[in-house]
Amino acid sequence: MAQSIYVTLETLNTETSVPEIKDKDGKVIRKSYGSVKHTLPRSNYPTPEIFDNEEMFLAWARERGALLHLLQNGISADLIDDRAIFKAPVKGEWSPETGQANVDKREWTISKRPENAKSDQQKAIDAMSKLSPTELAELIAKMQAAQFAQPE
Repeated sequence: MAQSIYVTLETLNTETSVPEIKDKDGKVIRKSYGSVKHTLPRSNYPTPEIFDNEEMFLAWARERGALLHLLQNGISADLIDDRAIFKAPVKGEWSPETGQANVDKREWTISKRPENAKSDQQKAIDAMSKLSPTELAELIAKMQAAQFAQPE
């Protein structure tokens, strides 16, 4: 499952697929490593708080001499998005006219923090808070029994 950009910007932890590469003769140049976890350099990415604030983001980009780069990358990404929107069928039907109409009606969006993003721990706390005292005691007893049944 893809994680929120805000989680990535906070932790700088990510995962990248590293597939096998072969040359034109079929010789393996790089073996497949599957999905590889790695980190990103803080100097190249803003914090989530900076990413959320237009003025702070603009200042951050200017301080690093990256403003033009980021704007150009954004336009490049939008060109790719628009081409994907153009060729995507709507309700199973596609024509050049419907493709163009879809591109013409696309609106820009600003990334927002997910509002309902709760950690697994918070979800568990929320679920347990809805239990009666008896149900909670039964759950704790089951968890303790399972913990002691685990081989060490």
